[in-house]
Amino acid sequence: MKRRVKACQAGALLLGVMCILPFTGCGKETPQSLAKSMAANLGKVESVEMSVKLDFSAVIDMSGISDELGEMEMSMGMDTDMETTLDPAAAYAKGTVSMSIMGQEETQETESYTVIEDGEMVTYTLANGQWMKSVSEEADSDMLNLSLYEAIADGDLEVEMDEDFASVNDKDAYVLRVNLSGDDLKDFIDTSMDSTGMLDDDEIDWDDIKAKLKVYVYKDTKMPAKVKLDCKDLGSAMMDASMGSSGGAVEVKKFDLELIFNDYDSVKKIKVPDEAKETATDEDYNGILDGLDDEANDLNDGKSGTDGQQPGDTGNTGSAEDDELKPDADGNYTINSDEGGHAAVITLMDGQEFSYASDGYLSSMSTDYSKPSVDITYNFVEYYSLDEMAEDATDCSWMGDYKEYANVTPGQVQEMTVNGMTVYWAKNTYDYDSGYGATHFEEYKGWVQTGDILFSIEVETYGSDGSQMTVSEKTLEEAFQKVKVS
Repeated sequence: MKRRVKACQAGALLLGVMCILPFTGCGKETPQSLAKSMAANLGKVESVEMSVKLDFSAVIDMSGISDELGEMEMSMGMDTDMETTLDPAAAYAKGTVSMSIMGQEETQETESYTVIEDGEMVTYTLANGQWMKSVSEEADSDMLNLSLYEAIADGDLEVEMDEDFASVNDKDAYVLRVNLSGDDLKDFIDTSMDSTGMLDDDEIDWDDIKAKLKVYVYKDTKMPAKVKLDCKDLGSAMMDASMGSSGGAVEVKKFDLELIFNDYDSVKKIKVPDEAKETATDEDYNGILDGLDDEANDLNDGKSGTDGQQPGDTGNTGSAEDDELKPDADGNYTINSDEGGHAAVITLMDGQEFSYASDGYLSSMSTDYSKPSVDITYNFVEYYSLDEMAEDATDCSWMGDYKEYANVTPGQVQEMTVNGMTVYWAKNTYDYDSGYGATHFEEYKGWVQTGDILFSIEVETYGSDGSQMTVSEKTLEEAFQKVKVS
C-alpha cells in the first residue's frame, strides 16, 4: 500500500514538473532564439510598410576659421513613410525633410519611386513640382537586415535583452540591445539609412565608429517592430568629412535613426506614374542636403552663410517659437523622452537663453558675450546604462587622434545628491587650437537614472587661453536643482 501511495506521489510530482516546464527556462525567449525566429520569418516576407525618422543636431565652433565668428547651431530631420516590395525590388516613399542652419529654416515635401529598369536601380524624385531621375547600379539588398539577425542568432554579436516589454503600434515587443562598430555598423547603415539616399560614406573611416542599436521584436509574430540607432560617432565623422580642413570644430549633439515596421505583406505593387517617367530630368537630386553641402563649402572658404548671414550670427535661432517649443506661463520648458513617458520641466539658468530643442533635447546659451561662453544641454539618454554613461562621459581618448587638442585631462566620476536624486558627474578639460590661438574648454557632465533611461545635463564653458572660467560643479548642481524629472 505504501509503495502504491509513493508511486502516486511520484507520478503527481512528475506531472507537476511537466506542467511547470513550459513556463520556466525551457520556454523562455533569448536574444538568439528571437533573432533566429526573425530571420526565418523575414525570409518569407514579400513587402513591408514602414516609417523612417531621423533627428540630427550639432554645434559648429567657427572661431577656428575667424576670430569674428562664433558658434553655429544646425539641425536636420526626416519623417518619411515607405512602402517596399522585395520581388520585384521596388520602393515608394513620401514625407518631409527639414533643415535649420544659421537661423535659416527650410522644409521640403518629398516623394520618390525606386524601381529596377534594365538591370539598373532608378529613382524618380518629386520636389518643388519637378520630377528628377537618378540612376545607379543595382546592388544586393538586405533592407530587412537579415544579416544582422543571423549574426545575432549565431552568437557573433553581443546582445542584451530587457526584462520588460515595450509597446510598438500598441503591441508588446521584446527589446534587444546591440553595440555595433566597424564593418557590422557599416553593413547596417548601408542597408538602412543609405536606402534613404541621405548618406555618402565614401570618405568615412568605419574602424573607430561605434553605435548603440535597439531592436524591438513583436511578441506575437516574432517580427521586427522597430529599430533605433544612436549614431553620434557617425554624425561626427560625416561632419568632419564635410568640414574638411576648414578649421571649424564640430560637436554632434544628437543623431538618432528610427525605423518602424508598421505592416508586412500588405503592399501589392509599386508602379511609377507615367508623369514621372515622361517629365523627369536626368539629374542627381539630394534635395535639402544640397544646401548642407553648399553651406559646408561656404564655411570652408570663409564665406558668409545663407542670404548673406555670417556664420555665428544666430539671427532668430534664439526664439523658442521658431523651433516649435514654447515656454509655459512660468517661463519653463518641457521636453519628453521618446520612450517610457518621462518628462523634464526645465527652468533655464540665470544668464541663459533658449537656443535649440528637439525630441528629448534642449540647449541654452549665454546672454553675456563679454564673458567666457557657457552652453548647457539637457537630454534624455535611452541607449546607455549607468556604467556605459560613466565610461562615455570620461572618454577623451579620441582627442589624441587630432593635433588640435592638447592638455587633455579626463575626469573621474563622482556623486552628488540634488533634490533627493543621486547625480553622477565628471569634469573634463582640454585646449583646442586650430591655428588661430588656443581655446580652453571645461565640460561638466551629470546624469541621473529615471526609470529605465537616463537624464543628463552638460555644462560647457570655453574662452581664450588664460580666461577665468565662471562655472564649476556648483553650476551643474544648480542646473539639476532647476529641473523636475518625472
